Amino acid sequence: MGEPNGDEPQGSAFDNDSLVSAPPSIAANAGLNDDALAALSPFEARVRRLFVGPDGLRPVWRFFIYLLTFRVLRFCLHGFFYYAWPDTGLLWLQAAVELGLAIIAVVPALAMSRIEHRRFDCYGVPLSDAFGKLFWYGTLWGFGSITILLLALHGANAFDFGGLALHGVRALKFAVFWGAFFLVVAVYEEFISRGYTIFTLTNEVGFWTAAILM
Repeated sequence: MGEPNGDEPQGSAFDNDSLVSAPPSIAANAGLNDDALAALSPFEARVRRLFVGPDGLRPVWRFFIYLLTFRVLRFCLHGFFYYAWPDTGLLWLQAAVELGLAIIAVVPALAMSRIEHRRFDCYGVPLSDAFGKLFWYGTLWGFGSITILLLALHGANAFDFGGLALHGVRALKFAVFWGAFFLVVAVYEEFISRGYTIFTLTNEVGFWTAAILM
């Protein structure tokens, strides 16, 4: 997930222009020019200013719509797994739940990208860079940091690696399973906290405030 900063090159996932202004199609339809407001009553003008800014619907309301949609989809997902999911064993259930969470985190953002007339890449997940060098840098950092943590715990006698319980093809199969599992977990957790949410809040309160809030 990218973090916006003033040093990023043009065309990055968090392009500065996309953070501070909406596409022309939104701004042109915002309807907040002086002539339009003059035709409204004072109360209507105040209400309109509350919900609509120079770039269309204010970021805080877009943020609220995204979270509300996510919560509704999460409720439906919970009902599906509780009432309709077959007995496939705990591991496959956990994998399906995480995949479902990743999907319902991304789907509302896809819908909002159509409403806002933005590319989905703007939300910190440039699909053209999927599995690019930054992905592998992140993989190395993640694997390295957790390895250092486990070694430190082992050195403090708080953790023991134990012995090998799996061998051969079975060990490889579980390695692939858990690799895919935690990739899906990462997509869900990173996107829900550092994807559409932080992008939209950044438009309202700035990046560092949005990062602290998230």
